[in-house]
Amino acid sequence: MTSTTTALPHTPILLDTVEAVRSWLAEALFASSITLSSGTQPDPDAVRSAIRTTLRQLRSELVRDQVADEYGAYPETAPARMRACLNAVDAAYSPRLVARLRCGGAR
Repeated sequence: MTSTTTALPHTPILLDTVEAVRSWLAEALFASSITLSSGTQPDPDAVRSAIRTTLRQLRSELVRDQVADEYGAYPETAPARMRACLNAVDAAYSPRLVARLRCGGAR
């Protein structure tokens, strides 16, 4: 992985577990402009870029608001979309890198 992989904006939310970081990244991907479908796996570089862009453009609270709005508006498709986001995060970020991002975000 390149050093730009970890260049994520600092976040005010508590990322005290690996699962919290994984969820935070998936929420950012969910709120991004990237289109995911359950049958395809997006390019890991595109996933990381979409997450970085979304986190730079929106505060973490706005990302969560956008995710909640999508779940409210599209309750039948949002869970599958979130699963696709989680799978894409798992493919784009190594477990070691996710562990490094916990406890307050990347530096």
